[in-house]
Amino acid sequence: MSGCLKWFGIILILCSFGIIGYGLLATGSAVSETVPDVQSASDATIVGAGIGASLSIGVFGCIAVVFFIVGIIAFFVGNSGQQKDKQLKLQSRHQEQHRLPPRESEEALMKKLFIIIFIIVIVSTLTQAQNWVDQAGIQYNCEAINKIVAAYGNEDFSRSADMVSTTVADYFALFFPVCPITGETVSIEASDAVPETSGSDYAFNSNDDGLQPVLGPITLSAGIHIFTATTDGYMIVSPTSLSGDCGSDLRLSIFSLSDGEGSDGVQSVVNAESDCNVLLEVSLADEEWTLDIRQVILENSLVIETSDGNYSFNSNDEGFQPVLGPIFLSVGVHIFTATTDGYMIVSPTSLSGDCGSDLRYSIFSLSDGEGSDGAQSVVNAESDCNVLLEVSLADEEWTLDIEKLS
Repeated sequence: MSGCLKWFGIILILCSFGIIGYGLLATGSAVSETVPDVQSASDATIVGAGIGASLSIGVFGCIAVVFFIVGIIAFFVGNSGQQKDKQLKLQSRHQEQHRLPPRESEEALMKKLFIIIFIIVIVSTLTQAQNWVDQAGIQYNCEAINKIVAAYGNEDFSRSADMVSTTVADYFALFFPVCPITGETVSIEASDAVPETSGSDYAFNSNDDGLQPVLGPITLSAGIHIFTATTDGYMIVSPTSLSGDCGSDLRLSIFSLSDGEGSDGVQSVVNAESDCNVLLEVSLADEEWTLDIRQVILENSLVIETSDGNYSFNSNDEGFQPVLGPIFLSVGVHIFTATTDGYMIVSPTSLSGDCGSDLRYSIFSLSDGEGSDGAQSVVNAESDCNVLLEVSLADEEWTLDIEKLS
């Protein structure tokens, strides 16, 4: 009996590692079971993989820990009992002449019983855990799907050139039969399909929309937009294009904020290359947040301009990761000086005029401590122009000075 308990503990310990492996496979399955990437309205159906993956790791990780602890206890208890059994066998060996005493037969029977119970427990536990993960992922995906269908259900699209044209609603009904489509489909041109505001300006917050919502669909007019996120915690904002050419700025995460990074507000420049409709997925948020979107229309903006062409900015006045401007740069050579003890990237965005090649790429990309004594860069404006300067990844106080050479 003690030997069975010892081996039962060993098997539990080994299975705990197997369950971790199974959990990783379940995570991969959760991620892969999203809608294929397409260049149309169905691009929005990407949510659900993240929560499915995190649930897989959490559920199977907890099960593995329980199996490991029980296995350790069973191993030591069984090992101790086995040592006592050996001592008793040595003392009674001279009295025991037959090879298979009743005790041995009983132990063999218990071994078989342990194996049967063990297999039943493993199979039922993993099956139930997988069901928990699947149901949570399905529920999360279905909520997003219904939201998309409500706004884009009648829009016509195809996943490839040889695919028969169909609607968004029919596509989901075919490939996601497990999701009951509850939203009433309306035309994409319907006034209530996209919550558009004047000037493509929007304001969202966690009190109205929840901590981790999918915002939209919203319409972004062609042009430059400034996104501002404010939160004391973590926050990721990921865009998904539904229609139109939103451009490269809306193909990756707009924000990926660590704890406290957005306390004073973090800004990012997004250039929509044409009118487009997008979803904005907020994930990992654990504190209250706000998200504001403002389109930059030069005629309606207060352009920063000085008589001598010199400018000075700092993190105390502007925040750690702001968008500076619009700033007027007159034709000629300018010296940019950035000073910081931490990381800092300064990226320009031209609003009008031909700023030239020096203002098409990042002006600074400083690693930790590289700008402690001040880093400088020469920028040649080929004509009078107006620019935005986006400061990103800054984690220490900084100053940015612009000097116009006569």
